[in-house]
Amino acid sequence: MKLDKRLRELENENRRLRSELENYRQKESGTMLDLTERKLAEEKLKKSENLLQKVLEVLPVGVFVADEQGKIAMTNPACEKIWGGAKHVPIERFIEYKGWWRDTGKRIAAEEWAFARAFLNGEISLDEEIDIECFDGTRKTIQNSAMPVKDDSGGIISAVAVIMDITCRIEAEKSLRENEERFRTMADNISPFAWMADNKGLIFWYNKRWFDYTGTTLEEMQGWGWKKVHHPDHVDRVVEKFQHYLETGEKWEDTFPLRGKDGNYRWFLSRAVPIMNEKGEIVRWFGTNTDITELKETQELLNSERELLQAIFDSIPVMIGVFPPDLSYFKMNRAFEELTGRTGKEDNILELVFSDPGYRNKVKDYDLTEAVFRDVVMTTRDGREIETIWANVKLNDDTRIGIGVDISERKAMEEKLRNQALMLDQVQDAIVAVDHRGEIRYMNDAALKMYELDKEQAKRRLSIKDHPVIRFDHRAEEEEMFRKLEETGTWHGENAYFTSGGKRLWIDTIVSYIKDPGGKISGTIYALRDITERKKFQEKFERSITRQKKTSELFENLLFIAAHDLKGPIANMFLALNLIDRIEDPAGKIETINFFRPLVDRLENTIKGLTSILQVENIDESDSHIVYFETLVNEILLEHRGSLYKGAISHDFRAKPSISYIGPFLASIMKNLVTNAIKYSRDDTPLKIEITTREISHNTTLLTVKDNGIGIDLEKHGKDLFVPFRRIDTGKTDGTGIGLYIVKSIIEKNGGYIHLESTPGEGTTFHCYLKAYGSSYGGT
Repeated sequence: MKLDKRLRELENENRRLRSELENYRQKESGTMLDLTERKLAEEKLKKSENLLQKVLEVLPVGVFVADEQGKIAMTNPACEKIWGGAKHVPIERFIEYKGWWRDTGKRIAAEEWAFARAFLNGEISLDEEIDIECFDGTRKTIQNSAMPVKDDSGGIISAVAVIMDITCRIEAEKSLRENEERFRTMADNISPFAWMADNKGLIFWYNKRWFDYTGTTLEEMQGWGWKKVHHPDHVDRVVEKFQHYLETGEKWEDTFPLRGKDGNYRWFLSRAVPIMNEKGEIVRWFGTNTDITELKETQELLNSERELLQAIFDSIPVMIGVFPPDLSYFKMNRAFEELTGRTGKEDNILELVFSDPGYRNKVKDYDLTEAVFRDVVMTTRDGREIETIWANVKLNDDTRIGIGVDISERKAMEEKLRNQALMLDQVQDAIVAVDHRGEIRYMNDAALKMYELDKEQAKRRLSIKDHPVIRFDHRAEEEEMFRKLEETGTWHGENAYFTSGGKRLWIDTIVSYIKDPGGKISGTIYALRDITERKKFQEKFERSITRQKKTSELFENLLFIAAHDLKGPIANMFLALNLIDRIEDPAGKIETINFFRPLVDRLENTIKGLTSILQVENIDESDSHIVYFETLVNEILLEHRGSLYKGAISHDFRAKPSISYIGPFLASIMKNLVTNAIKYSRDDTPLKIEITTREISHNTTLLTVKDNGIGIDLEKHGKDLFVPFRRIDTGKTDGTGIGLYIVKSIIEKNGGYIHLESTPGEGTTFHCYLKAYGSSYGGT
């Protein structure tokens, strides 16, 4: 606290000089004051104040000075830099300085600051560490000291506080602790034992691994205590060698056994390096002990098994040849000798065995950069040529090793397989062979065509996981296939398949396991036949039967309707004709004719309705094509231009502008729904019809027609809406009662459906789920 003391001395000197100057001023009366003495005092005071100010400006620590009332009268630049500004406030407002005790984290009250305690209680506080929040929002740690300033009588007239930013020091200490902790954690968990000794070789630290193995304590091992765990047959040698390296300062390395806590000895490779200071003086040693017991045992085992390895070398069924770096000899195993009839003792063995000079040069110059098998023709002693494959590798000492396999039989088998593949390529059915790892090993031409692959793709060993041969819609179907395969070894079934181009196929599939002579499954054979056209015909035939059945039912209904709806009007017409014949007055005849005219109109409408129904049932489904909704709306607007004002129909087809459908069907649906909305509009409100579309799935489109008409009481009339020739009496208009029936029949004809929402007095919304024609087989 020398700095604090010097500041207090300067402050006291300053106050003393001020007091003397005040005394001079008080001596002034009616006589002349000694101006020279006062002038000297004033100059001395000014110098003292300037000195104090300069000292405060250059100090690397922050300084607070209080006035007589305890208010902060002055802070130096270092103080303002630490706090990010300055606030000259009295003690009761010290709460504006935010600080917390480092040891407890408690917020420091105004009167608890060292500066306040010094002024109020005369306390001297030294090196209090606190965390602060600066005026710019940053956080720091400072060291805070304060002391009171007293007059000659001992009264407190001011206080001085000194602060120092120790944030970097705190962070450095924290980093050092963390680094030490990391070092200890790492050292305790590395595989070798680790230790440190002073410059004289006295050990003062071991890692945890040492104590775990030896079962000792640091008190037992420090200094030269480590000799206790050394083997008595080796300890003197180890100590002598270690002392030699301590004297020379060279890196130390030795191998010796150490006793574990179980009493058994294990061998360790031990190393130590000197740690030096800036002057090149050794200050300590850092060493490790690595367990090499298994390594030593392995070396001994390798030495004892050398003869066994030689026997294996001679008995291995593939050819092995070894060249030394200078190519002075050629060592070959028994398989090499038996196949070629040669021995490694013959001169020019490479030229005798390998007739290709290019391959020989590659072996000699080691131009074979990759250890991969290459086709090589070998010549035997009796002049026969044998097809083989060889892979060559080079060891670290430049020794060349070649491994060769006789593939003459395999070549013959491959030729046989190629001939079989050519035969399979002539088969119309697709054939796929998959090995036990799930890799596709063979696909004939028909299979490549079916799956839209080329031969280059097939050569890449496609995985059945990424390119499944068959697919199932349900997991249960796949499990049933595997169950059948396990039971009988064969499965036969039909399944759908989408190609990479989006085309949907129906495939008749036979799956069979391939088994080796031991009965183990080694692969799978798939025989596949494209039956898409047959399925199309079958489905079309089934639809035709269903349609004929529905048509038959329809005709029965129509006969009933005709008997019901035509019998009355026709009977009335005969009655009208009889009456007209009996009336002689022309005016009476006209009046009778006009009376029966609505009956004729009703008969005509009924006949038109029956005709419309028959037209719907007899349109050929192959007439489907892409139909645009906006085109149909324009036709409706043109047809009803006299009954619809501009803007009555609004539409939004951006989400789904078109659909594959039968044009007259879609036109009938939209025209019937729009006509229905016009018929049942409200008299007190302008008609509004909204038509929108959106895609529900890849083959289903939702067409929505919404109006603001009179609405329908669904509880009362819901069951009759789609019944032919049933009309809801609204007093608005007459109709045939078949419009909604036709709409429903058309939509359901291709697997779609319709439902509506309606509120009396507010309007009706029809939701038409249209299934695209041709979607069963991927598009028209």
